[in-house]
Amino acid sequence: MDAFETRTIKRLILRFRGETLFARGLIFVEGVTEEQLIRGMFQAYFGDDPSAFGISIVGVDGKSYAPFLMLALSLHKPFCVISDNDGDAKHVVLKQLSETERRLHCSAKDYHSGVYFLSPGLAIEGELVYKTGLKRKILDALTLCTSSKISAKAKRLQHERFSSMTPRELKRRLEKRKAEYSGFLGDIIAQNPYDQSIENLLPRAILQAFEQICVWLKRQPLKF
Repeated sequence: MDAFETRTIKRLILRFRGETLFARGLIFVEGVTEEQLIRGMFQAYFGDDPSAFGISIVGVDGKSYAPFLMLALSLHKPFCVISDNDGDAKHVVLKQLSETERRLHCSAKDYHSGVYFLSPGLAIEGELVYKTGLKRKILDALTLCTSSKISAKAKRLQHERFSSMTPRELKRRLEKRKAEYSGFLGDIIAQNPYDQSIENLLPRAILQAFEQICVWLKRQPLKF
């Protein structure tokens, strides 16, 4: 590793993510939005918080996965990357992985690891709106984002307004409220108040990643 890479690992990992050194396995995602959502999805699938299984979810603040991949592969830790699939995301992430594997003379598959992409052309908000059965939960999360000072009637009217949005409008609304809605939605998914099946709650790529994590934990994946 060169000086820049060492400095990057110190800045991005050792300062705030020291637990990754001791984790049983790692889930790498783009940022805080995905961290909060996938934590809730993990709880819905496995029945407990990732930390209970020694799993750390790490937001890389963009698409700079390389230092995290370097750390995981160097320490022989299993990992999953769960990535958006819009723009050039797939090319960028796979290139970083292949270059890291080449430098370390190993393969992610050697450690039951891999990269899982959302549906082609979609980032996380598009995936939630178009590819899951989460609409009611999304509406509830957006309503919870509103100020607690407004009346119950105003909240009800706002919920009705959200309900009348087209899928495209709903996606845009989520994109504008990234840091706010994701925490609420993650909690709602974990609680699953409408008793939906896991298959309807989770995007396909995340289900596939969780099946890989079942291998780490030596447990059977859920059957649908």
